[in-house]
Amino acid sequence: MSGEGMDAARRPSRTLTFDHGGTPKRFTARRLLAGGYTGRDPAAVEEHIAELALLGVPRPDHVPWIFVADPRVLQVDGTVWAYDGTSSGEAEYVLLIGRDDVFVCIGSDHTDRGLESLSIEKSKQVYPKILSRQTWRLDDLLPRWDGLRLRSRVDDGGGLTDYQDGTFAQLMRPERLLDLIGPDPGAGTVVFSGTLPVLGGNVRPAPRFEAELFDTDGSSLATLAYDVVVLQPQVQPDER
Repeated sequence: MSGEGMDAARRPSRTLTFDHGGTPKRFTARRLLAGGYTGRDPAAVEEHIAELALLGVPRPDHVPWIFVADPRVLQVDGTVWAYDGTSSGEAEYVLLIGRDDVFVCIGSDHTDRGLESLSIEKSKQVYPKILSRQTWRLDDLLPRWDGLRLRSRVDDGGGLTDYQDGTFAQLMRPERLLDLIGPDPGAGTVVFSGTLPVLGGNVRPAPRFEAELFDTDGSSLATLAYDVVVLQPQVQPDER
């Protein structure tokens, strides 16, 4: 095996199964990138920066920003096991770059908010990133892209409440996002778009996070849902 082949074999990857028009679609993720501060409206970007500043997150050195993470943190729905109660989700569109086509799903860039105040890059690498089961060809959605609506809801014990709600017109266009990551991203690259502002600006943890993508006629295109379970501290043995 050549040196390049050996390097490829050692790279982390995760194979996931999606639903594409009722047909199972396997996709092997070999590279994971997460966009940050990618809103089209500079005022909305500033709003998101202000939301995070309330959590102690420093102002980014530049915008937009592309973060690198391990593709093995990707999962479809399921559970996030958290070591404390400070992490939270955020809804985004996600590009799955194949050999011959680009597909779209939605995802939650679940982030460690405590660590984010120390290192934004590291906070993007700690927790799983959740994906919807449903995928769509990017080319099929592009004609009505800006009209697609993305909503997230959280349940912190009092029932589901709206958390984020907006359209793709508020986020960077996928063509621009692809330009941002370079001319040859490589098959198996997964790109999170960056997120919408939180309603009321109150970024907060919750034990349940759900998101849904709606078509321009109001029909559902994709959903995701997961629970966040905080691990209980280990009981120390009696040292007597």
